[in-house]
Amino acid sequence: MNKKITQDEFLRKRAARQRKIRKRRLKIFFTLFVIFLIGLSVILCLTVFFPIENLTAKGSVLYKAEEIIKASDIELGDNLFALTEGGTLKKIKAKLPYVESLEFKRTLPDSLMITVKDADEYACYFDGKAYYTVSKSGWVLKKEYEPPENIFTVKGAKVDCKIGAAIVFKDEENRELTERIVESLSDEKLIINTVDITDKLSIVLRVDGRFNVDLGTANYIPEKIKHLASMVENIPEEKAGRINLSMWTNTNTQGTFVQETNE
Repeated sequence: MNKKITQDEFLRKRAARQRKIRKRRLKIFFTLFVIFLIGLSVILCLTVFFPIENLTAKGSVLYKAEEIIKASDIELGDNLFALTEGGTLKKIKAKLPYVESLEFKRTLPDSLMITVKDADEYACYFDGKAYYTVSKSGWVLKKEYEPPENIFTVKGAKVDCKIGAAIVFKDEENRELTERIVESLSDEKLIINTVDITDKLSIVLRVDGRFNVDLGTANYIPEKIKHLASMVENIPEEKAGRINLSMWTNTNTQGTFVQETNE
């Protein structure tokens, strides 16, 4: 009797295990089937469904819609969801450098609108031969042989510039120094005309359109520029000249101003 009970118990447990195994296998099968269906749907959406039939562009005051569309390399019939904003922006900026950013607006089933934003001219870098205007994000916009007006010029930074590409600093130290100086001047609300770091032991600035500033070394940059802002604020607007902060330290907080003819 006990032997039969033991055998029946064994059979029940084995049947229960087999049911669990079958359920587990069914779950795995359905999971894989659902994943397959999702993958198939994605593939179809990116290949067969949603071809672009209506393509428009807007937002730029510098470029026509036709120029933006042509530069994007997007064509009618391309898939609406296979495109990325980042990839398209890279293509457009290489041909139309004054485009700063873009957004897609997809309207099902077949329409795509590209909205772009123009870049603002921010600074100018002199590489020893030409002046390259760049946006605030560091994108090279144009090349000239005379310094442009209404933006500041950086000299001595050792850069490689190519229109339609990001500015490249040959020396990371120069990039950091330039950014530190410009940031400090901006924080103090000083109008920047020129930043010259050709000689890092004798950094020279021109600010407010009337002051040449001997900044000295790269030490104490924020403190020197804060002192500079205080001096500029206290010099009458009709006066121009040279400000010397080259000897400024934490223990020698002196600056001198010599009036000169504003040129």
